[in-house]
Amino acid sequence: MKKIQTGQLLKGPRSVDSLTQVLGQSERVKDIVEECADDLSSVNAGLKRELLGGNVSPGVENALEKSEGVESKVQDASEALSSVNTELKEEVKERKVLDAQLATVTTQANEARHASLHDPLTGLPNRALFNDRLEHGLAVAKRNGVHFAVMFLDLDNFKVTTQVKMLCKNNWLETGEQWHKLATT
Repeated sequence: MKKIQTGQLLKGPRSVDSLTQVLGQSERVKDIVEECADDLSSVNAGLKRELLGGNVSPGVENALEKSEGVESKVQDASEALSSVNTELKEEVKERKVLDAQLATVTTQANEARHASLHDPLTGLPNRALFNDRLEHGLAVAKRNGVHFAVMFLDLDNFKVTTQVKMLCKNNWLETGEQWHKLATT
């Protein structure tokens, strides 16, 4: 008979994978308990045959009674393990659903945060993100007693380029004439 380490069942985080492992261990324990119940049942049947044959000491009758009591307890434990395994299976299913929902919500939250801090057309950081990073940089510089600088770059015709991209994105740019008008204004 195999020995099960119950300490393994009580340790570790309860993720879907760990619950699945616990369920597998519990099912193996249930199989072992059922095997023990079958072994006890066959031993009890052999003892009963011996009793029917006569010439049996009173100690054998007492042992048979105790063995039948143990057999009953083992069968009850097997049924209880079946019930626990069913509940664990349901818990694993529910946990998988919750994990999928959490992943969806997390992805949506990350996308919403990115959208709130970046320009939808260019994907570049917007003024809100700039202000946040500026405040953070100033706070770190003040806390550490160091200097802080901001460098400003002005790209020629960047506004025109983004306006053209916006027009293209919205399907307003139909001819090169509109590009020319924008570039000359």
